Amino acid sequence: MSRLVIALFGLLVSMHGFADEFPGPVVGDTAVDASVLQVTVDNIKINKSILLTNQPNQYLLIEFGTTWCPACNSNLPILSKLSSDIANLATTRLVLIDKEMELSLKYIEDNKEVINFDTAIDSERAAWSLYKTGYVPTSYLVSRDGKILWKHVGSYSAEDVATIKGLIHE
Repeated sequence: MSRLVIALFGLLVSMHGFADEFPGPVVGDTAVDASVLQVTVDNIKINKSILLTNQPNQYLLIEFGTTWCPACNSNLPILSKLSSDIANLATTRLVLIDKEMELSLKYIEDNKEVINFDTAIDSERAAWSLYKTGYVPTSYLVSRDGKILWKHVGSYSAEDVATIKGLIHE
């Protein structure tokens, strides 16, 4: 029952793009770094521990999500297309924050046809807690110099995709 309430709240949040009303880093802040577990999508295994924002000289689009969130699931095909469109300029990284690592690995396995971007697991929620993000999905676009250019809570719209592309191509 509590997952249903949380999922419904997440859906409500996703219908409103009011990211500025939520805690955590905001546009203009330096992106916070934390260790996350990188997952190799091809064979669904933990590859290594990496720093969340360690992408020198590239933009980084980070999305915090969960396996049970409807808005997170609706973002997957959009992230897939966007990742392909911006691949030469940016890295896209999905960070799953479910506490059960097996659940996250199964989710990646079940969606590997759509996931064509970096995927990481933060089952200890170290990155999640540093970003103080209480809602999923929450996305950040980080500049080449580590500054947050864009923050968004909820599902992506066509306007959000255009904003991301515009910021990367400026």
